[in-house]
This record gives sequence, structure tokens and C-alpha cells, in this order.
Amino acid sequence: MKKVLVTGGLGFVGSHLVDALLTENADITVVDNLSSNAVGPEEYRGKCTVELTDLEDYEPDTRFDEIYHLADIAGPAGVLKYPGSLGTRAMLGAERVLMIAEQAQARLLVVSSSEVYGRPGEFSETDSLCVYAPYTVRLEYAVAKILVEVAAMNRFRASGLRVNIVRPYNIAGPRQRSLGGFVIPRFFEAALSCSRMEVFGSGEQVRCFGHVADTVASLLTVQRCGQRGQIFNSGNRQNRITINELAHRVRALCKSSSEMVHVDPRTVYGGLYAEAFDKVPDTTKLEAMTGWHPRRSMDEILRDVYRHFTQRLPAALSQPIT
Repeated sequence: MKKVLVTGGLGFVGSHLVDALLTENADITVVDNLSSNAVGPEEYRGKCTVELTDLEDYEPDTRFDEIYHLADIAGPAGVLKYPGSLGTRAMLGAERVLMIAEQAQARLLVVSSSEVYGRPGEFSETDSLCVYAPYTVRLEYAVAKILVEVAAMNRFRASGLRVNIVRPYNIAGPRQRSLGGFVIPRFFEAALSCSRMEVFGSGEQVRCFGHVADTVASLLTVQRCGQRGQIFNSGNRQNRITINELAHRVRALCKSSSEMVHVDPRTVYGGLYAEAFDKVPDTTKLEAMTGWHPRRSMDEILRDVYRHFTQRLPAALSQPIT
């Protein structure tokens, strides 16, 4: 039986990945410190091994065939709790994972972020990564991700580590929580409770949301594509949408009377908050080298999130999807 390690496996993306791996009858170990978990450890009782610990303190008692490294601070608001330490936190966990992968000669998949591009636009994996002033916590997060990527690629070049890297764009879907500042669950919580929907800034920011199931499929595909030392973008450019349009679509789907208001996000999350740049993924390389394609539309994302939320709300708030 294949032995698999998933770091951050109780998180939003991590838990969906674990669910996919469970359908393969894999022997799965999850390492998570519950800093930004989407499900509780009881969710996997009897299904896989769950180690509740910081990754840098984890001591495996087995050798893994596959390792998926997703453990990290989550969300544009979530990172604000750790100014000045994001690089250290990222590298402590990454160094541990790199060592475990090297010792076991395991296939390693590192999940990075589209934030590494550091500026608005559409970029391929060969485009330069830029660091722009002013120095923000969001930039610190991006640089931390770059540092992890560089460390992983240098291990590949020096020791032949079997590693690939994926840079996802704006993942969305069931289980994503608003606590990290993620916009889709924020909008649904507001619309379903008929409270005001806060749109940051002008609302004309562009996002291309990818369904978490498509993201998980890309991670599995890259892990097993037979390549090593490769970097891939993952996302869905067909789901391009402005935040204003997103707010209107969520409100309509929920049949909500919520008022839409435009606010300065710093009044919500404090002065350290910085809004993301416009993001459009170029997934040409991933599609050409692996045959992966995103399959789920923006409508499917919103309908799946709607179902997730209404299953957890009083029946009076639930509305049928037509």
C-alpha cells in the first residue's frame, strides 16, 4: 500500500486532497497544527493517521512514497498575525519536509502561490519573480514562498530530490473559511445572514477562481507526471471575474437583501492589510505537459459553496437552487 504524507492536511485544500487520496486506498499520514484547519481531526478518525504538531517537530516513524507539502499560514488576513516571522515559519516547515523527502527518496510536491509573481498580470513559470516596495506582510508571505521554492529547487539540483512545485491561483470551494479573509466565504456569510456585503476598494479587482477539486486534481497530476524539478501554474482563466460582479452573483444566488458597501479593507483588518493584485493564470505548461485541464465553471464553484453553507445554516435560511 502506498504511504503518503500530507502536511496541512486538515486545511481547506489539504482536506480535499486527503479525501481524494482516501479513494485510492492509500496509507495516509496528516500533519497539522490546527492553525488554519477547515476540518477537525475527528473527521479522519479510523481513516488515516493524524499527527497534531508543528511540522518542524514532526518525527516520522515510516518512509513515505509521496509527500504533499501544503502546511502554511492561510489567507490575506491570516498572514497578518505573523508579521516579521513568515519567512522563518515557512522555512522551518519546508526544511523538515525536504529532509524527510530526501531520506525516504519520496516524490515531493510543494504547493507555492501565485503571489510569488509580485505584480498584476498574466505570467508563465519562466517569468521573473519581482519584489516591489512598499514592504508589506503580503510581500513577506510572497518572499517566504519564493524562499521555499528556491530551497526545494536547489535540493533538486544538488541531490536529485524528486520534487515539483505548483503555484495555485485563487482557490475556492466548500470548506473555505472567511477567517483568513477569503472573499467568497465572506460574501456568502453576509448574504445568507442579510448583513451588509463589504466590497474592498473599487471592487474592480480581477480574480480567476479555480475550484478546489480542480486544484487537487492538478496536484495529483503533477505529483505523478514523471517529471521532476518542474514548476507549474494551476488555475482557471475562464473564471475571470471582478469582485463587484462576484458580490452581485452571490447575492442573487442567495436571494439576499444584503446591502453592498465599498470599504477600505484596512478599516476591517487593520493597517497591515494590503489588497492583492489582479491575477490571471497561464496554465499552458501544465496542460501541455500533463493533460490536466480545469473543468469547473464559476457557476459550479458558487453553487457548491452555497450548498456547503446552507447545509450548516438553519433551514429557514436555506433556499433551493434553481
